[in-house]
Amino acid sequence: MHHGPERETSGEEAAVEIYRSCFALAKKPSLEARSRLLPLLIRAQVRPIVDRVLDMIREMPPRHRDALYTEMRRLFAESGHREVVKFAMAVLGLFRRMEDLSLLRTIARHEEFTSFAIVEIAQILEDPTQEWMAMARQVTGWGKIELVEQLLKNPGPEVCAFLLREGCVNDVHWGYTALPIAVGCRLHEALAVEDLDLPLLQGAGAILETLAEDSVGGGPDGDMLDYPQAGDATEVFLLRFERVAQTLRDFMVVAAIQDFVTSDIEPDKLRAAGWSQARRDTARTICKRILTMPEWRKRAEAGLDSSDERERWVAPEVARRIGLPMEEWLVPRIRRNPLDSHLWWYMVWGADEARMDEAINLTKELLDPESVATGPTANVRGHGPGYEIHDCMDMIVQELRRFPGKGWELIRPSLLSPVVRNRSMAIQALKAWGVGHLTLEMVDAVHASLEDPSKHVRRDAREILGLPDTERFAHP
Repeated sequence: MHHGPERETSGEEAAVEIYRSCFALAKKPSLEARSRLLPLLIRAQVRPIVDRVLDMIREMPPRHRDALYTEMRRLFAESGHREVVKFAMAVLGLFRRMEDLSLLRTIARHEEFTSFAIVEIAQILEDPTQEWMAMARQVTGWGKIELVEQLLKNPGPEVCAFLLREGCVNDVHWGYTALPIAVGCRLHEALAVEDLDLPLLQGAGAILETLAEDSVGGGPDGDMLDYPQAGDATEVFLLRFERVAQTLRDFMVVAAIQDFVTSDIEPDKLRAAGWSQARRDTARTICKRILTMPEWRKRAEAGLDSSDERERWVAPEVARRIGLPMEEWLVPRIRRNPLDSHLWWYMVWGADEARMDEAINLTKELLDPESVATGPTANVRGHGPGYEIHDCMDMIVQELRRFPGKGWELIRPSLLSPVVRNRSMAIQALKAWGVGHLTLEMVDAVHASLEDPSKHVRRDAREILGLPDTERFAHP
């Protein structure tokens, strides 16, 4: 029995060793052969080596291919370890068997495995588009973002009809999907048709709201100024949307556009995105007309204590914008319900420095920020029961990007959270600060994020450090 330290192996050496173990397992399936393969997969981590192993299996296939398939199905179903499951999925994809589709459909709902299922389904089906769209309706985190990226590689009419209505919204950050959908599916042309259905208007609203917000507050993947037809799309949208806007969410869509058209952005940048002064004036007028409708006060007052979670989410911001007194309403409710993330959001959204200091102190008093620092895990959604504090930390940390150097005691544990959304918000805050505002401790934390399970967090960490993006994405 080996008791000494394990020998360090390179990625190539690990891939060769795993290939040989697969070969031996196919030749003589046994518990012993499986027991040799499993620790190799767990130790190596699948992401860096899987493409090389698959290449070797294609170039030098084992003679007992059916046995290899049977063993991979067994590992997929019985191993109970995520790295083994990912590897088994990848190998099963080489066989391109239709009977594996039901397995892939099921496991794709778990967002850690969605990206692998995307690749394997594409190997089984000549056209996986329908499967990918069905999967995108079942996942809401990074898996949905990755599916949107795949669908946009071939944005036909059916794909765009889906993406424009349902593709933007996710549980991570709508900024990862808004611009790619707007550009790839030519939002401005979709809005110019004669008969617009309400779902398309609402989907367009989510896209334009996100682009507008990210233009003012920063976002992960482009904004209104990166969309050359943004002015065309927004003007048509507002003219159509004015006839149907009536919910508090509708109010917030228009408010985000108003913030953009009244912001202090260089005129040359605005003109490049189709925003002439005349068009900005028109948009400003329409926004004001919508946002000053007298009905909003009654709707905001009803929404503040609504049993509908969506209403409670937006009502405080609508109330603040139309001038309802919020201070006396908000802080006492946070003290009574410190795990209500909606309340924290409206504590910090648009806060000035004094308000943010109050929020940070209140967070340390009522929550336990260090409790989220249990270690990064790939693509844990972290919503709902058991994750309330993670939701609250999200609300606060994402606003820290506006305050360089402030709130490190919240950002640091968020970078070590198992919830990928926490880590994403934290790394984006540091990116917004810029490396010049980072201490040595912060830089060390960014270096550690280069090994994060999420490719998006790794990408942001490389960008902060000025490193090239050389990562491979064939098997995420």
